Amino acid sequence: MQQRLQQIPQLRQELRLSQTQIQSLEILQLPTPELETRLREETEKNPFLEIEEKSSLSYDDITTIEEKDPEQYYSKDFNRTLPLDLSKNRHSELPVNIVSVTPSLKQHLIKQLRCTTEEPRILQIGEAIIANIDRKGYLSETVEDLAQSLNVGKEEVEKVLEIIQSFEPPGVGARNLKECLLIQAKILFPDNFLLIELLDNHYDEFINSQKNKIAKNLKITLEEVENIYKLIKENFNPHPGYQYPEPPEYIFPDLIVKELEDGKYTVELVDEYLPKVKLVETLSQEDIKKLPSEEKEKVKEWKETAKSLIRSIELRKDTLLKVGEEIVRSQEGFMKKGPSHLKPMTYKDIAQKLGVHESTISRCIAGKWIATPQGIYELKFFFTRGLESAKEGETVSAQAIKNLILEIVNQENKAKPLSDEKIAEMIEKQLEVKIARRTVAKYREELKIPNSSDRKRIQK
Repeated sequence: MQQRLQQIPQLRQELRLSQTQIQSLEILQLPTPELETRLREETEKNPFLEIEEKSSLSYDDITTIEEKDPEQYYSKDFNRTLPLDLSKNRHSELPVNIVSVTPSLKQHLIKQLRCTTEEPRILQIGEAIIANIDRKGYLSETVEDLAQSLNVGKEEVEKVLEIIQSFEPPGVGARNLKECLLIQAKILFPDNFLLIELLDNHYDEFINSQKNKIAKNLKITLEEVENIYKLIKENFNPHPGYQYPEPPEYIFPDLIVKELEDGKYTVELVDEYLPKVKLVETLSQEDIKKLPSEEKEKVKEWKETAKSLIRSIELRKDTLLKVGEEIVRSQEGFMKKGPSHLKPMTYKDIAQKLGVHESTISRCIAGKWIATPQGIYELKFFFTRGLESAKEGETVSAQAIKNLILEIVNQENKAKPLSDEKIAEMIEKQLEVKIARRTVAKYREELKIPNSSDRKRIQK
């Protein structure tokens, strides 16, 4: 049978984002310090933009919260559980946290992602992954949790994660040290099969420096094993994200929650720290008409970009406030009684209430903070999965369970630490939720709490 090539016309729908839409999404996702930098950069290069400086508020007017007792805080960086008095003057007592952030690493990864693809679905998943990469360069959320929050398949997240793991710096996006080193080996030394074999299949021996065992298993000399160790020591970075160090910065809450007299809560947008950008008519219409055609086009482009930026800022404010209001409405128990009353909540829950896509919620909460009666928290903190309660129609959030695990461990007999099985029994009794021992172990590890044997050894 003769084969031949032929063209077959096909109709296909394809989503393409305009430059204005891309700019709007970028502005929505930027944390406040990065947005301030972006606005100042835009006003420097666009003559139709001008910053209206605010002289009424300065860093000296702000009360800084000092972390006096790190023992009382939940171990993740995005949570600070200091109680606040939010009834005082909005400006003079507005709470502030000092934490370390690394926007440059995330900006670097976002730039590489956008150079790699224009596919909206891949961009959506990729940006969510990058938002969850910590200072060390590691992925801080599980693929399963990301897939659930984005309402996509686990396989899709895995594929996009592979793309990000191919970016600079080598090793970024890894889920653990083994994967971090293996990624670097495949990028930096793709033809060194012994190195890749050692990290892939003999990692435990490598970590424990069992060099004789490695030599025997790989059928190489001890000298060759030593050379591999030297290669790793001189060329590999266990914390690739630290190549982008940032000094500690003031993190101002983007939203503030206040309790009303009737016990309800109101949410206010805090934008005093952002420079106000306004449109200025640098050239009159008469002056523009006198310009050559090329310069007219440039002036038109500047003006449209300026208008688009201002619209994007207003959209960011509106979206952030609406998301904050829905979070507070859904988490009223937390506002009154703290983390143990946090309810399960997903991006999808809030997206459906606001009539937007889940990726909009993901972008909106990235790097944003809220001051509540219970302390300053990153918005990401409020999104957590849940387990079915014995009480009909009720669920208990994973965060509430983690908080209880922390309380149980803090109150245990230090000489006889509780096993994960015993902790599971106590959780079941107190929260009326069935939880497996391995789930307790998983949450305990996420809280960076050692197992019972290690806790006992530490106390000795």
